[in-house]
Amino acid sequence: MRLKLVVILAFSILGCAHSPNIENEKITPKKVKFQSKNASLAEIDECQKQGGKVEKVGVLQFDKCIITYPDAGKMCTKGDDCQSGTCEPKSNNALKPTEAITGVCKADNNPFGCRSFIENGQVLTLCVD
Repeated sequence: MRLKLVVILAFSILGCAHSPNIENEKITPKKVKFQSKNASLAEIDECQKQGGKVEKVGVLQFDKCIITYPDAGKMCTKGDDCQSGTCEPKSNNALKPTEAITGVCKADNNPFGCRSFIENGQVLTLCVD
């Protein structure tokens, strides 16, 4: 358990220092934070104005405004290629071990679940409850 917390903390710190290098300037959706576990009508409205939808996420099932990134699914080789900062590996990478690892840009801002990502040419996995 302690190791899991250290890993999550390390990735959180790395995430704060990461600044994606996007070739074309893209509009980043404004973060919509909710004041409690359940979103109010005004918060749901604000989320929808940002193009998102409210979903219950995580083990505790808190409401979160889930917004799809404009470059979701775009081919990438590293997080800097994506607005989200995350390049998720494609499933067929294991079939071509001699080629560079390729992936697609993360679809949305939902941080929960187990996600694999490409970092320095390697596939890493992080699970967030």
